[in-house]
Amino acid sequence: METAIENIVNTVYQQRYCITDGFLSDTEVKTLKNKIISLYQSNSFKKAGIGNDKQLITNSEIRSDYIFWLEKDDEQLNQIFFSFIDELITQINRRFFLGLKDYEFHYAYYPSGTFYRKHRDSFKSDDARKITVLLYLNNNWKNGDGGELLLYTDNNDVLKIEPIGGRLLVFESEMEHEVLMSHADRYSITGWLKNKSRLI
Repeated sequence: METAIENIVNTVYQQRYCITDGFLSDTEVKTLKNKIISLYQSNSFKKAGIGNDKQLITNSEIRSDYIFWLEKDDEQLNQIFFSFIDELITQINRRFFLGLKDYEFHYAYYPSGTFYRKHRDSFKSDDARKITVLLYLNNNWKNGDGGELLLYTDNNDVLKIEPIGGRLLVFESEMEHEVLMSHADRYSITGWLKNKSRLI
């Protein structure tokens, strides 16, 4: 019988993406959401940019969310999330042979009225990002709140994925996607599994 992680890996292998509901409990979702709110209120977030390294710029016409980069020494996140990511990397490497070595994640906060236009997470100048992982932290999300992710598949289908609390989305970083305008505050953990380690 497949484990939950094996199911995610096998599904991504078959169709390039996987949606898993109920990855976190309601209590865990609320705990992490409250942490984001506290960090934002203490001015710890920064305006998100587009591009990477020296090419990083901010452009509110393309992207208007806020981010806070996460550290691997956060004990709570290690228990809730990063231990899963470590095992996910191991399982993906066994199946995909991607040579994943590292990851980077941030809290993402989309206030009402913000969005992220159609894009890919893998850069032309740096293709280290191989797998994108999103964990939604929006409890009591309802129709009309917006903020859905549109994921463009190989057969020209467009999946509309609601950012429901506890939902985990894993997909190949080369897949085009966008975040529709949010009409309520929208929270998530967002990041990438990479085949190159960060420079120190």
